[in-house]
Amino acid sequence: MTTPRDRSSNQESLWSVRYDGGFLLRAYSLVGVLAITAWWAPTLPMLGLLPLTLLLAAPAMLGLWHRTVARGLLAVRQFQPGRGLFWLGSRRVLAYFLDAGLAIGLTLLALMHAAFFGAREWSLLTAMPVVFVLGRRASLHWLAPQFAGAVYTSRGTTWVAGWCVVVLYLAGWVALAVAEPHLPAAGLLERVEALQAHWKGAPSATAQWLAHFMAWADAGTALIGSLGEGPAWRVAFAVVLAPVATVAFVALGFKGLALPSREVRRIFGPGPSAADEPPGATPAGVAAWAVVIVVSGLVLVQAVASLEQRLRSSSNPLALERVPECEAIDGKVYKLGTLALLTEALGAGTAASERAREASCRALDAARAAAEKGVDAYLDWYYSLPAEWGRIAAMLKGDLEKLLQNELQARLSASSGWSEALAAAQAGGEAHVVALDSLRVKAKEILRDNVLVKDESACHVVRRASIEEALRLQEAGALRLRAAGGAAAGMAAGAVAAKVAAKAMTKASMKTAVKLLAKFAAKRAAAVGTSVATGAAVGSVVPGLGTAVGAGVGFVVGLGVSVAADFGALALEEHFERTKAKDELMESLAETLAPMRQVSGCAP
Repeated sequence: MTTPRDRSSNQESLWSVRYDGGFLLRAYSLVGVLAITAWWAPTLPMLGLLPLTLLLAAPAMLGLWHRTVARGLLAVRQFQPGRGLFWLGSRRVLAYFLDAGLAIGLTLLALMHAAFFGAREWSLLTAMPVVFVLGRRASLHWLAPQFAGAVYTSRGTTWVAGWCVVVLYLAGWVALAVAEPHLPAAGLLERVEALQAHWKGAPSATAQWLAHFMAWADAGTALIGSLGEGPAWRVAFAVVLAPVATVAFVALGFKGLALPSREVRRIFGPGPSAADEPPGATPAGVAAWAVVIVVSGLVLVQAVASLEQRLRSSSNPLALERVPECEAIDGKVYKLGTLALLTEALGAGTAASERAREASCRALDAARAAAEKGVDAYLDWYYSLPAEWGRIAAMLKGDLEKLLQNELQARLSASSGWSEALAAAQAGGEAHVVALDSLRVKAKEILRDNVLVKDESACHVVRRASIEEALRLQEAGALRLRAAGGAAAGMAAGAVAAKVAAKAMTKASMKTAVKLLAKFAAKRAAAVGTSVATGAAVGSVVPGLGTAVGAGVGFVVGLGVSVAADFGALALEEHFERTKAKDELMESLAETLAPMRQVSGCAP
């Protein structure tokens, strides 16, 4: 008869150091397969992912099935063998199916969760087999004598070891998340979207759904201070469920891997048995299990295929779709890159308008230089005796101002380069207008072609800008140039010369010249008459010439003296007044061209 002490000693011998070494080898193999599958998962179709999942789930199934066997034994011990309740309590098929489904579900969740692991998570997971061994050996020392059979000892000690793994894993998980959180640059939603992006093209829809869910867990853990951002239920649910599912898979897998061979035989035995050495499965039992496994596999494949099809045709509420990026311009949203196109178009248009403006300014400078030659020609005429006598004659007819204005206009119009310069200035102004108009048209075409039929809430605004004010200024500039061009009547050389001449007549020097000419005309007429009379009188009394001839010669001499006096007076007037007169005439020219220069933005 086996005593409790003998049974305890026998049980302890089954958990030797060599057995722990075998368990650690199997446990780290499980972790290794998990790591490889997690890394490979985004590229695997469900047909490839399912066998690997079943392989990883097998240890967890064994752990759950052993727990079901132990519970069943505890339940049927109260019933008489061969009775109905004993038969009903010993049925395990339904429980095994439920356990298998739970194991597969936990495995898939853990697999998708592990796909987001970093170095610290894998380091934590790698320490768990050692934790399980230590927990199991400690519980074996204290609890083995308390149990009545190997089955209960296995269940009790692995239960304690499993909870050691659960508690330490979750404590380590939370401690790492709080003490050394990841520091991603983006917020929670951006982090989730970035994690999910790796799974967008995953062949398996089921894996994609689960990975999208686990992305919330990973992002929520990494950004523990941002859990209030975005849909809180997704984050909280994922952060809680993900590590729980992973640690449950690990603990159950370790339990299954830690089972001695006799406990595995007990799981697949023909009926409930509490014997320390349960009988193995009979040939009929093996055949039955083979049929069950094949049928279950076919049903599982069909169910997974149906699930895949359903998930492919439905939207995932856990997936974050990146909203299109856009640009906000003056209260409307446009395609990304619109601002770059506008900047390019504005740059090209501005460069064209600037070239036209500079050409117009150069032409106006050339017109001023040409006009200066015409002013010099006018002053040369003005300070000549024929001009002086012509002005006197025009004054007597009342046409003095008209004469002066016409002479100045004629000299300006005849000046070399005057007409060409004004024509070039006109062409530059027109090119400037065309460039500004083209710029506005191009900008409006870009805005029209790139506008989005949505508001800012339907896209992610990456930059904001306003070009309305710039376009308004361009339009105002074009209007001013167009108005200036129309007012100048095409900048015709004759028209501008007439304006300059008319403006010159308002200057002080021209008005003073007209007044002085009226006063001096009478004096000069008297002086001429006196000179002629005096010359005639003197000539008539000069001996030897005769009275008539002497008078004639004296008349000519007197006229010459008068002309010489006029020439001297005109030369003296030119010496003192010409510079001032030229400055005022050039000032009239500058005032006439000033509106065009101002509109074109030329220097004064």
